[in-house]
Amino acid sequence: MRISIALLLTLMVLAQGCAPYAQVQIDLLEQSRRGIVQVHRSLDQKSELIKSFHAQRRRQLDEAFDADVRQRAELTPEWVIDARRTYAAAIDVLHEASSASARAAEIDRRNLAAIDQALQQAIWLQSAQLRWLKLRSPSETSP
Repeated sequence: MRISIALLLTLMVLAQGCAPYAQVQIDLLEQSRRGIVQVHRSLDQKSELIKSFHAQRRRQLDEAFDADVRQRAELTPEWVIDARRTYAAAIDVLHEASSASARAAEIDRRNLAAIDQALQQAIWLQSAQLRWLKLRSPSETSP
């Protein structure tokens, strides 16, 4: 019986020392969540830059096609068909690159959301531990 009382007292003393450690862990996890928000903003900015890059590439393609047509003195049916095919293929390539960029951005957003959710769960677990440690604190139970 003496051993179990001594063990209980030892655990209570050790547990009291864990409360500040648990709070530090919570603080680090909350800081990590703020980092996730910053990375999310950065990804949004990069996505906008990539969209504008793809739009610029499309404008350049349109301008090149227009210039090519204007330089032609005579538009033969064969030239029109070949130019249409080439232009359509170039548009498909630009569209595929734009779609790939959008898919990558969405994957990044989902990954960040999963990381944030994991951090929220870790904060909840640490908070529960901290509440338990505070309830078990000898200073709060003594008159």
